[in-house]
Amino acid sequence: MIDFKKRADKIRVICNAIYNEPFVWDIIKSYAFFAVAIPIAKSFDGVMILP
Repeated sequence: MIDFKKRADKIRVICNAIYNEPFVWDIIKSYAFFAVAIPIAKSFDGVMILP
């Protein structure tokens, strides 16, 4: 049987390590914003910004 407390502790440690390390956090944040920006940019395909 899976010990959920140990699993939650491992996840918490990993998240804390990622969040508290500035370089790693910047890399993950940049990839996340890029991944979100691609579908948004595709939805604006053909939109005239300036008339």
